[in-house]
Amino acid sequence: MSRNANKFMFLLMVLAMLLSSAIGTTPVYADDGVTAGETSEPVGGETPPVEDAVPPEPSGDEVTPSEEQPTPVEESTPVSEILEQLPGETEVTVVNEEGEVEPLASIVAAEIVQSGDPRYTLSGTTYYFMPIGGCGALTNCTESATPIQAAINALSGAGGTPDDGTIYIDAGTYAENVTIDGNAWGGGGSTPASLTLNGAGSATTILDGRLSVTNMNIFTLSGLAIVDNDTSGNATYLDISNDGGLDLYDVSVTNNAGDGAILTGGTGDVTVSNSEFNGSSLTGLYIDTFGSATLTDVTATGNGYGLDIIADQGIDLTNVNASDNDYFGAILDTTYGTGAITVNSSDFGMDATSGNGWTGLHAESGSTITLNSVVASYNGTNGAYLVAEGNISVNNSTFNNNVNFNYPEDPGLFALSNGGNITLNSVTANNNVYGAGAVLNTSGAGTVTVTGGQYNGNGTFGVQSKSENGNITLNGVTASFNHVKGAYLNSCGTGNIFINNNSSFIENGSYGIYASTAKGNINVDLVTVTGDNGVDDAVVGEADNLTDYGAVLVAGTGDVFVSNSSFNLNTNVGLKVVSGGQVDLVNVVADQNGGNGIEVYSTSTAQPICSGDSPVNITVNVDGGTFTNNGGYGLLVKPGPQGTLVFANPSTFGGNALGDYLLDLSQGYKDCTPEPKDPPVKKEPKVVDVPSTGGPVVEQECDTYTSTILNLPNGTSVEIGCPFTGFNKLEEVSLADLPGPLGDGITFEAAIMLGLIDAEGNILLNEDGTVTVKFMIPTDARGRRHSILFWDATLNDGQGGWIQLPPYEIGTSFPLNPDNPDDPRTIISGVKQVGDTVTVTVNFPGIFVLVTR
Repeated sequence: MSRNANKFMFLLMVLAMLLSSAIGTTPVYADDGVTAGETSEPVGGETPPVEDAVPPEPSGDEVTPSEEQPTPVEESTPVSEILEQLPGETEVTVVNEEGEVEPLASIVAAEIVQSGDPRYTLSGTTYYFMPIGGCGALTNCTESATPIQAAINALSGAGGTPDDGTIYIDAGTYAENVTIDGNAWGGGGSTPASLTLNGAGSATTILDGRLSVTNMNIFTLSGLAIVDNDTSGNATYLDISNDGGLDLYDVSVTNNAGDGAILTGGTGDVTVSNSEFNGSSLTGLYIDTFGSATLTDVTATGNGYGLDIIADQGIDLTNVNASDNDYFGAILDTTYGTGAITVNSSDFGMDATSGNGWTGLHAESGSTITLNSVVASYNGTNGAYLVAEGNISVNNSTFNNNVNFNYPEDPGLFALSNGGNITLNSVTANNNVYGAGAVLNTSGAGTVTVTGGQYNGNGTFGVQSKSENGNITLNGVTASFNHVKGAYLNSCGTGNIFINNNSSFIENGSYGIYASTAKGNINVDLVTVTGDNGVDDAVVGEADNLTDYGAVLVAGTGDVFVSNSSFNLNTNVGLKVVSGGQVDLVNVVADQNGGNGIEVYSTSTAQPICSGDSPVNITVNVDGGTFTNNGGYGLLVKPGPQGTLVFANPSTFGGNALGDYLLDLSQGYKDCTPEPKDPPVKKEPKVVDVPSTGGPVVEQECDTYTSTILNLPNGTSVEIGCPFTGFNKLEEVSLADLPGPLGDGITFEAAIMLGLIDAEGNILLNEDGTVTVKFMIPTDARGRRHSILFWDATLNDGQGGWIQLPPYEIGTSFPLNPDNPDDPRTIISGVKQVGDTVTVTVNFPGIFVLVTR
C-alpha cells in the first residue's frame, strides 16, 4: 500500500490505493486511511503516538461550521480528469463518508476525490483534518470548518513536530484564516526547529483568507495560492514574522487591498522562488530581514510597488519580473548592514505596456551593486537608480525610453558610488525622453569606466559623469543624437579623463563632448565627432539637431592630448581646448566646421582676466593633422603672451575662410572692482504652534516671511514655502478618522491633515512653492523604516485610495498620478528618514499618514 495522495497531488482529498497484486481491491481513504473493519493493526506497522503527543479531541465548535468561517468551496471536476494522473494498472475504489462504495462515474465520487485533508505524521501515526462530514470511517481524523487551522492547533497544542517536519495540504480551496504562532506550542514540547506548510501546488491549493506566521524558527511555505477566490472582498494576504530562516516556493499572493505579502524576521535568511505577488494595491512583496534575501523566478506585477526589500546581509535577484506596477518596480535596500546587491536576468519594464509608473529599479547598498542582463525601460522617472558605498557594476543591460515626465535631471540609469568604482560594459541607454542616458557619479578615488554600449537619442546627455580623484574613461562608446551633449564629463579633483577606442559622437545638439578636469589630464584618442551626418533625421516639425561645438576640453592645471581623432561638420567650432598645461594635437582632423576648425587657449586667454592677475602661458604642439574647409581659421591658438606653438610635423591646411592658422599672443583684461550693492533683506519663517485639533487658520504672509511653519504638539510640522497666497490649517488625524483602511499588514504611527485654501475656502496647490511634511517618529514606533501614505480621493473611480509616496532620489520629482498627465500634483522630493524624523516635500495638501510594516 502506498501514499497516493502524496505521490499524485490530487485536488483536495484523494481516495485511492495502488494494488501490488491482483487480489481484488481495497477501499482507501486519503493518505492510506483504511476502513475500520480492515485491520486492527496500524497502517504500515505504525506505532501509536505517545500519550503526550496525541492531538486533543476536537471540541464541539470544531465540528460545527462557523458563520465567520464558511465551509471550503468544493469545485466540480470530472472523475476522469482526476484519475488520469494514476498509472494505467491502478485500481481505485471510492468510499463515501458512510463507508459505502461509490461508482467512479458518480458526482459523489468526484466530490470525495476532490475533498482534501491537511495532515501530518507524528511519532509514526498520520493525523487527518477534514471539512465537516469528511472523515467518514477514517481513524485519527478531525472534522472542522477550518481544517488547516485545526491541524495547526492540534499540532501546537500537543507541542509536537511532524516526523518529517511537514504539514501537507491537498489541492482545493480553503476559506479560512490561518495563524501559526511559535509561542502557542504547548504540551510540554517546544517550537519546531523547522516546520513546512506544503500545499499541492499554487495552481490547485488555494487559501481564500489570511495566513499569519509568527515566532517560528526555520519555516517553509510551498505550493499555495492566497487569493480572494470568491471575490467576496475578504482580506487575503501573507504575513510572516519569523525568527529564523524563511523559504517560500511556488507561492502565489494576488489582488490584495494593501500589501500582498509581508515577510519580516530576525537574522534568518529569506529565500523566495517560483512565486508570484501580483495585483495588490500597495506592495506585492515586502521583506525586512537582518539576514539576506534571495529571489529566483519571482513575478511582482500590477501592484502599487512590485518589490520592497530590506536585507542587511545582501539581496540577490535572478529571473525576477517587477514590471507594470503603478509606481515602483522594485526597491532594494541593504544600507542598514553591509550586504551586496546582485540582480541577474531580471526585468523592471520591458516595453510601452509594461513600464512602471515611477522608477523601475531603486537599489541602495551598504556594499556593492552588480546588475547583469537587466532591463529597466519605459518607466516614468528613472529606469534604474543605484547608490552604493562600494563598487557598482552594470553589464549587458538596457535602460531605454524612461524619464517620460519633464524632469530632465532623471536619466535612464543613475549610479552613485560613495568612493567605489563604477563600471559599465555593453550597456544600452537610448531614447530616455526628457533626461540623460546614464548619469554616473563617484567620489574619493572612485573611477568611472564605460566600455562599449549605446547612449543615443536622449533628452539631455548621452553619458554624464562626475568624479573627484578617480579617472573617467569612455572606451568604444557611441553617444549620438542626444539633444544637448553626447558626453558631459567632469573630474573635480586630481582625476584624469580618457575618451578612446573608436568612441563616436554624432549630432548632439550643443556639444558632442564636454569634458573638464580641475587638476587632471584629458586624453582623447581614436574618437569621431560629427556634427551633421548628412541626413535630415529630425523629428517631424523640428530642426535637425546638429552639433554646435564638436568637443570642448577644459583642463584646469592638467595637460590635454588629442590624437588620431576627427571633429567635422559642426555648426561652430570643431574642437575647443582650454588648458593650464601642455596641449598636444597629433594627427587630428577638423573639416567643414562652421567656425574655426580647432581653437586652443590657455586658462587665462579663454576670457579676460582681472587687471593685475598674471596670465597663464602654455605650449601647444601640433604633429601632422588636417585643418580644412572651415568657416574661420583652420587652427587658432592663444597660448598666452609667453606661450608657444610648435609644428612637430607638417599639417595640411586649405579652404579655410579666414586662413590656415592664427597664433594670437594677446591677453585680455577686465575691471573686477565689485559694484556696490544694497544689503539683502533678511526674512525669517513664520512659526505657529497649533493644537492637535481645532487649531486656527493661518494666513500665509510671503511679503514678510520666507515661509510658514506649523508645529503640532507631537513634534510633527509642516512648512509651506513661498510664493503662496492663501491660508493654511494643520491638525492631527486618528486612525479611526482616516478616510479608508490602511491595508493589511500596515501599522499606523501618526497622521495629519493639511489644508491650503484661498479666502473663499477653495482648496489650493502650492504650484510655485513647496509643502514640506516632517513627521516626528513616535517613541514607541516599531519597525526601522517608515513610509508615508497619502490619501488620493481621485483613485478607484472617485472612491479614493492610498498611495505610498516614493523614497528620496537625488534630483528626482514624481508626478503623484503618473497615469494622469493633467494632474499637477507633484512629489518634489521623496521620503527621507533621518534620525527620528521622516520628511517629504510636495506641492499639494491633504491627509498624510506615517506607517510601518
